[in-house]
Amino acid sequence: PSSSIMNRPLFYQCASMLSFPSLDILTWVCMWVLPTFMCLVLAAKKFALHSTKECNSVPSCKYPPGRTGLPFVGESIEFVVRRYMKKSWEFFDPRFAKYGEIFLTSLMGRVTVIMRCPMASRFLLTNENKLVVEWPSSVMALLGTECFLAKNGNEVKRMRHSLMAFLGPEPLQKFVEKADAMAQQHIAEHWEGKEEVLAYSNIKDFAFSVVCYVFLSINDDRREKLSVSFNTMLRGMFKLPINFPGTSYHKAKVARQTVLRELDAFIEQRKEMLAQGSATAEQDLLSHFLSARDQDGNGLRKEEIKDNILLLLILGHETTSSVIAYLLRVLAQNPSYYQMVFKEHQEIAARKNPGEPLNWKDLQNMAYTWRAAQESMRLQVPVGGTFRTVLTDFEYSGYTFKKGWKIHWRQSLSVTDPAYFPDAEKFQPSRFEGGATSRLAFIPFGVGPRMCPGADFAKMEILVLLHHVVRRFNWSMVMPEEAIIRDPVGYPAHGMPIKLHPHHHHHHHLQI
Repeated sequence: PSSSIMNRPLFYQCASMLSFPSLDILTWVCMWVLPTFMCLVLAAKKFALHSTKECNSVPSCKYPPGRTGLPFVGESIEFVVRRYMKKSWEFFDPRFAKYGEIFLTSLMGRVTVIMRCPMASRFLLTNENKLVVEWPSSVMALLGTECFLAKNGNEVKRMRHSLMAFLGPEPLQKFVEKADAMAQQHIAEHWEGKEEVLAYSNIKDFAFSVVCYVFLSINDDRREKLSVSFNTMLRGMFKLPINFPGTSYHKAKVARQTVLRELDAFIEQRKEMLAQGSATAEQDLLSHFLSARDQDGNGLRKEEIKDNILLLLILGHETTSSVIAYLLRVLAQNPSYYQMVFKEHQEIAARKNPGEPLNWKDLQNMAYTWRAAQESMRLQVPVGGTFRTVLTDFEYSGYTFKKGWKIHWRQSLSVTDPAYFPDAEKFQPSRFEGGATSRLAFIPFGVGPRMCPGADFAKMEILVLLHHVVRRFNWSMVMPEEAIIRDPVGYPAHGMPIKLHPHHHHHHHLQI
């Protein structure tokens, strides 16, 4: 943010973050909203008094330490300002220092408990569907209520089974050769012959092209249209959920409808192609969803198909791009580790015939590269944590949690804890040779019934692109201290410009 904005009063900073076209509009609205707000404050005080009395009537009742701030607004303003300034830790760290591993606040209109200890992740994951469900309603309104993240109980198992039938290691193997060809074509068009490139922007373009091909079989102008809409959705997903024209959240909701209209058209066209035999049941995720049947012969509903493809299009390129970009950054900063990754890929290439594409077995032989990728995910967690909603009152760690509260576990804080990761600030891929030091402190893809179904797909994208980038180039950072913005997934503020240093001895054979 510009210094002129950040030097203004907090009201103007927040208005800027909401992306209003004019501060005058917000001022005008507040003239009508404030009187109503003051009346609601009185109601909030009465409600808070009632809740406190209810808790005090139970001898064992003890809330986590913390404060809920202003009525309705809570501490949301400070939270959003810190995120906007790329200094989220200035919100969390003082509170953890004051209150310990668990504290209570109020964000986006809901009482929220923040946790960072790995044992909290065990509690949340082992009590799935019993005490807690996940994600704020404002986020689910963008992701869709029929997507995998919104399901519970047997519905989770049913949807996961359908997803893994397409995204599991066995069915994914047939896409490695195509991903390999797309990586080579992408590098030829966007990297080779250039002294400097915006690495993150290029990586994101590659990742989105792969997900569009594997999920929808598209590789034309429709891909660019979808990309714009997805970026708008992501940039508004964790903003203040005010659905008013001009706000980032409203723009995100409009973008979601644009994506859904596109998916409607894809679905109708694909149904015709399947009926005519011009498309196959397993050519991509869309065909798989349209053809899949459960034990009772029932297929997925159209809304389920749309919401899950939308979710996977987001997860399949946004988080993966973040991981690859940060890995390029740490390899540039650690030449000895780059050499070890380079050596591994040269050995794999030496065992293949000229022009022979990568296969699934080759990916399994990229063990050191994957450890390096895991370590980069630990140092720069793509998604900082997870949300849950309390379904019924319960006690944990001596505290009472009330029905309706939100819980937010901050994985990005536990992965830097030296108690679980010695020399936590250092890049050391070797720490993953025997698995993570603490499996609960580092769960980038989650565990249990909600483990990310696209974990193997993400691994394929990362390893295939790294293979071709590392064999063709070494590189150096143009902006070594470039800031990482979390909105909600971490990404370099300026697209991560790098200088390319080609390996002139390398002669590749492009096979498209």
